[in-house]
Amino acid sequence: MRRIKCDNCGKVYDGDARDFCPSCGRRTPRGDAGGNTGHFQFSAPPPEPEEPVTEPVMAPPVRRGGGVLLLRVLIGIGLAVCAALIAWGVVRYQTQDSGPIPSVAEDRDTFAVGGLTVAVNGLSWVDLDQSSRLWWADFDLLAVDVTVTGGDSLDWDYPTGEIYLALDGGHYIPPLEDSTDLDMLAELGVKGITTYDLLWQDPLEGNLLFYVPKGFDSVVLCLEERTGKDETERVAAIHTYAVTLPPREEVAP
Repeated sequence: MRRIKCDNCGKVYDGDARDFCPSCGRRTPRGDAGGNTGHFQFSAPPPEPEEPVTEPVMAPPVRRGGGVLLLRVLIGIGLAVCAALIAWGVVRYQTQDSGPIPSVAEDRDTFAVGGLTVAVNGLSWVDLDQSSRLWWADFDLLAVDVTVTGGDSLDWDYPTGEIYLALDGGHYIPPLEDSTDLDMLAELGVKGITTYDLLWQDPLEGNLLFYVPKGFDSVVLCLEERTGKDETERVAAIHTYAVTLPPREEVAP
């Protein structure tokens, strides 16, 4: 028998038989009977077991050292190649255009332009119909009679350099190469030729045709000499042949 004295009314009772005072109903103190003290008190529910804390599982680090190194090497090689190409282009450009293009003044009617032999046979004016727009705009059509040999050795894509007339004041006139106009002039008995005709006829005989504005008494026939036979060719020299224009008919429009 475990004797317990009630701390409320002082009654002594058997703590093994009951866990409250039979006189006032006060429960046995926790230290004596394991219960709660005071009236109408109940045992607290046992604490819920705490869930174990699980550490997040980290994925193993990916080893990228080799891939990053390879990428850096490739980028470095690419930059080096680009720099080399740029440097090569600059050097090539400077090599090609490192100085002014030499001008060769020809004082004979027959002269060489690279592999070509050009003979200037004479100059004349082609009578324009007064319905021509260029006739009303004060232009005359100049025919330069030439004979060119050596054209059969030219490249198909790059037959020769430019051919043009140079006038005082920095004016340049290209030759007439419109097929329709050349056909119309052929019907009038004027044989016009172009630079591409050099590939088909050797020797090439005909007239280089230029529309020359009135007010000029002299012009310079210019023929470019080029090196190479492809897109890398450049102008090696410009052959110039100065001529005095024949008199023009003074016809008022």
